[in-house]
Amino acid sequence: MNESLVDCHAHLIFDNVDAKKIINGMAGVLDYIVCVSTSKMDNLKVVKLAEKEKNIYATVGIHPEYASETNPEDYKLIKKLATNKKVVAIGECGLDLHYRSDNFLKQKEVFIKQIEIAIQFKKPLMVHVRDAEEQVLEILKEYRGRLVDVIIHCYSSKNENITKAFIDLDVFFSFAGNFTFKNYRREDIKLIPINKLLVETDSPFLSPEPIRGTQNEPKNVHITVEKIAKVLEIENNKLKTILKENAKRVFRL
Repeated sequence: MNESLVDCHAHLIFDNVDAKKIINGMAGVLDYIVCVSTSKMDNLKVVKLAEKEKNIYATVGIHPEYASETNPEDYKLIKKLATNKKVVAIGECGLDLHYRSDNFLKQKEVFIKQIEIAIQFKKPLMVHVRDAEEQVLEILKEYRGRLVDVIIHCYSSKNENITKAFIDLDVFFSFAGNFTFKNYRREDIKLIPINKLLVETDSPFLSPEPIRGTQNEPKNVHITVEKIAKVLEIENNKLKTILKENAKRVFRL
């Protein structure tokens, strides 16, 4: 029997996503989907969807892409929604210096504000990091021991030392479809304790090989798990059981 999974990071409220179709097709494939917010507009939508659907949970937060337009009222909304029992994490938040770095100080401010909210409400922190690993590590080190849990979403290793530094902070590593890409640095996953591994799709983005280039869906998380199982040399369903238990533990499902 094929073990079901938890998609730890998916976007279901985008205009081009058929959330109803995805939810109707979950049976036997996915136990839960964590629907992730990226902006103040998303925050209300993901919570509304999670309240409506039994097997959907939500995160609330602001992606670094929207840092420059963030104001104090946005933090008030995140705090209000964080009390909802279907909200399982704060984020996705973090730093992204891939496209622009001129607003780094604002990105850092918005990231730290959300770290403080996660601490206040005892929620895991869902972290987005792109071309800013050293800066994220520096910030997270300042909050070591105060956050209940940290999830580095869509983890993509730059080098072994970066991976070891994140391991030292006792974070969870969530792997997406890009793990299957030819140029992905896969060997570092062997360094990570197996009880700190999670899997996600980041759908509708990052469809795994061999369906790369199509619109991704939560069900495709199984393809990524198969690749991880081969790299770790572990039986597929055994790994799925471990990943599901890890997800339930970190999100308190």
